Amino acid sequence: MRWNSGNGKDMTFATPVLAQFGGQPTALFFMSENLVAVDPKDGRRLWTSAFGQGYKTHCSDPVVVGDRVFISSGDDGGELLKVAGGSAQRVWKNRNLSTFTGTAVLLNGMLYGHETAGYKTANQELRCVDLETGTVKWGEKGFGQGSIIAAGDRLIVLSDQGELSVVRANPAKFELLARYQVIGGKCWTAPVLAQGRLYV
Repeated sequence: MRWNSGNGKDMTFATPVLAQFGGQPTALFFMSENLVAVDPKDGRRLWTSAFGQGYKTHCSDPVVVGDRVFISSGDDGGELLKVAGGSAQRVWKNRNLSTFTGTAVLLNGMLYGHETAGYKTANQELRCVDLETGTVKWGEKGFGQGSIIAAGDRLIVLSDQGELSVVRANPAKFELLARYQVIGGKCWTAPVLAQGRLYV
């Protein structure tokens, strides 16, 4: 063991993410009540940012772009942070993209992901949200608490009922290119695309 930090009692389902801010290598851990940044060499805590309410079961990984980090959960909405000078400051926070089981993807300044709306199926949507402002560009119902990956300018979206859709990553409108029922049961894992083949 190289190092450990804390007792792990407030860990969540989110995967740690490696990033670099101002030349400082950083490992991000999305804990139940905080986003925690540590030095991956020795585990030294660099900064924390409070986040979490309700069940605090954060499943979506942090999305890093430059000096900004987007975090989200079905319990506490979505939030954009700006990292500078050894701390993180909130840019915006709202409930326009409250992802639960799947992590949002970022393409050309737009976040695409599943808005879980407090886990109420009738209100859930696949959404396009502007990273800079947190505003919704469009939303489309019928995907549940699914998952999403990107391939070029296309989104490969798996609904929580196993229906696979290919959607153009277009912030102006929802644009469905293909749809097919590929698997049954409860589907919360993301598809994997490799060498022209898709695993679900």
